[in-house]
Amino acid sequence: MNSITRRDMLLCVLITLFVGGCATTVIPPAHPQNPAMVYLTDYGRHSSVLLPSSGGGFDEYAFGDWNFFALGHTQWWVALHALIYSPQATLGRRHIEPASSETIQKGLGDCKRLMKFEASQIYIDALSTDLDARFRRQSPAIFSDYCKLYCVRDDEYYWIFHNCNNVTAGWLKQLGCKINGPAIYSNFYLKK
Repeated sequence: MNSITRRDMLLCVLITLFVGGCATTVIPPAHPQNPAMVYLTDYGRHSSVLLPSSGGGFDEYAFGDWNFFALGHTQWWVALHALIYSPQATLGRRHIEPASSETIQKGLGDCKRLMKFEASQIYIDALSTDLDARFRRQSPAIFSDYCKLYCVRDDEYYWIFHNCNNVTAGWLKQLGCKINGPAIYSNFYLKK
């Protein structure tokens, strides 16, 4: 990567960090066939999805930078490096036992908001199968004390315009949702 490209990328990062604040609107499918409940999380700067598990409960999936999110190296320079050029992404997963929305949110630790909507079971199954295969393909997993998920290295590229929130938005689209807005931040707004 030449210095012009790096400089331009750094400028994009800085503008995004300082301008920020625009909410991303999520419009769930209007009449999903064979509907099932899905949850969208907001951890303040990070988001994830909880998909119903075939054995009961939910599986939470999240995407992030390996050093920051999986290993918990949260120094500012690690975060900046991840936003400009992450050498390794991670896919995280954990199982949540069946419970009410309030109990689930308490079990998620520092989750700021938990939003629920219905999606077609066929889309949920397809996304779950894809994410589970992606997770298993990259074994072995490590448990992250930082994010409280089991994490594996992931082949997708991580940077500011393809971060956890962009990837979460992509997963929501696979579930039949419409997304309006940049999905750079975790401040999703669920429109009903």
